[in-house]
Amino acid sequence: MSKLAKEMENWRQAEIRHANVFGKAAIRTKGYQKIRLAEMQRIYRGYRGVKLSLDDRVRLRLLRSGNRHLEKQLYPNRWVRYVRRMVRFSERTIKNGFNQIKRRIDNSSYLPKENMTVKKPMGIIKPALQNKVDPPRLARLPRKEIKQVETMEQRRGRSL
Repeated sequence: MSKLAKEMENWRQAEIRHANVFGKAAIRTKGYQKIRLAEMQRIYRGYRGVKLSLDDRVRLRLLRSGNRHLEKQLYPNRWVRYVRRMVRFSERTIKNGFNQIKRRIDNSSYLPKENMTVKKPMGIIKPALQNKVDPPRLARLPRKEIKQVETMEQRRGRSL
């Protein structure tokens, strides 16, 4: 039995256990169908790009068509389905990007090792204290003569 068949069988067994515990009516609820759709999509994504036998390829196609059918039942509006797919795709893309960055940071080949000496190029970079740079010179402009403003008392004598 292949891994794909085992995963699908495990989910079928889990559904039977849930039906025994919560009743068959609980399995038909919209909330449980959403859980089922998410689980089936997870299984589908896990085997999508893998080389499979003929039986597993048939199972995968049936799984995909079942996912589409269940998605149409849960979300009858076509635009809602498209938006959900775009949101899920963007979430996975962002999550995978962050995971790749995290793996690169965690990878020890990117970090200098303790006993490894770092070669510094000689004469190219000098410390800031050795670089002699003249401070910027400020050019002073001559002061403008400020005209004295007439106060109200000085204006009263004149007519406007």
